[in-house]
Amino acid sequence: MFVMNEIVVEMVYFKAQILPVSYLIAFVATFAITFLVNWMLSRKLDVINMAESLKSVE
Repeated sequence: MFVMNEIVVEMVYFKAQILPVSYLIAFVATFAITFLVNWMLSRKLDVINMAESLKSVE
């Protein structure tokens, strides 16, 4: 809200209002993206043999 109040441009007005539903949308979107990325990476990580990955190259 501070940022929106500091934007002063002639002929343009930004209404600084954050509704409670905005917080809900941000919360749901954040967790949806997090779970999607986690699901996609877990499938790829299951294929990697961790014992082989830990062996050093000599």
